[in-house]
Amino acid sequence: MRLLFLLAFTAAVHAQPFELKPNDVIALTGSLPIDDARYARQLAIGGRLFAVIGQGAVMEATLIERVSADEFRRTVLFETSLKALVGAAEPARFTF
Repeated sequence: MRLLFLLAFTAAVHAQPFELKPNDVIALTGSLPIDDARYARQLAIGGRLFAVIGQGAVMEATLIERVSADEFRRTVLFETSLKALVGAAEPARFTF
């Protein structure tokens, strides 16, 4: 079983192309402001990813399971608030 933990202070993974071997379990210990499919694509078929997705007071703890090569199942577990991963992808901001 391959297990990957990405800690809240881990920024190096965001600075380079994100390619790892398939993992059975990935747990992100910091939140993602937006859903970032790069993490789910690193799951082996049957693998599970735990991620908190959202911003401010609107965050959801989410379980993402890889069902097949191209299919993922998402289940929202509960609402929460968690500091973001350093270097996580940010949503596009509106500017004039």
